[in-house]
Amino acid sequence: MSLAKLAHWVRRHISDDEMRTSQLAQHLRVYWKLARLQVWLFPGLDQSKPIDVPVLNSACRSACDAAGIEKRVTVHTLRHSFTTHPLKSGTDIRIIRVLL
Repeated sequence: MSLAKLAHWVRRHISDDEMRTSQLAQHLRVYWKLARLQVWLFPGLDQSKPIDVPVLNSACRSACDAAGIEKRVTVHTLRHSFTTHPLKSGTDIRIIRVLL
């Protein structure tokens, strides 16, 4: 999903109160401003394309190493957690589906 589509969808479906309380949203806003993104939330070397899968997997391994996480964590694990936690908190499945 492009950055513009994601931003448009978030503005339409997530209330201001939900956005204000979301730490993730706050971190993404800072990242968005600092990185001066144009199209993708996580662009590749070519700014017009998303980050490459091997680069994403490498970043995930590096982050786990830096955090001292010894369990096997993959990008799929993060995707699963991203889905499961909001769902358990009562977030509408349609919102989660669009974000994925």
